[in-house]
Amino acid sequence: MRWHSGAFQRFADFYNELYPGRGGVGRQPMCVGPIAYVGQSALQADIDNMKAALAASPAEEAFMSAIAPGTFGRGVNQHYKDDEAFLFAIAEALRTEYEAIVHAGFVLEEERRESMPQTPPWVRTTVRGFATSP
Repeated sequence: MRWHSGAFQRFADFYNELYPGRGGVGRQPMCVGPIAYVGQSALQADIDNMKAALAASPAEEAFMSAIAPGTFGRGVNQHYKDDEAFLFAIAEALRTEYEAIVHAGFVLEEERRESMPQTPPWVRTTVRGFATSP
């Protein structure tokens, strides 16, 4: 599986403008160690803010977006044995966010739906299971 293409080189002017100060076109985040979720407090703040906003509105339900593993995994893997293991590690870390959103009573909207085929099956099953549980 290839995580990035030559688009950065082919459209250098566009990407330099889109990502100013990034240190060069085509530079990707690099994974050099185990992936872990570290945004619990920020996630909880978002959930609390969403609950407060929902309570003050006539809406009966709301959704929260979360990045898809395949979208997050656009970096360069130098830690995991292969791209599949890299993707699964990302998905496992993101499970924290997915479960928190659903357990808070919100619909989980995974960004970049086109990456769903790359998302490990347990993620899709887990999300569907949460969505259908009372």
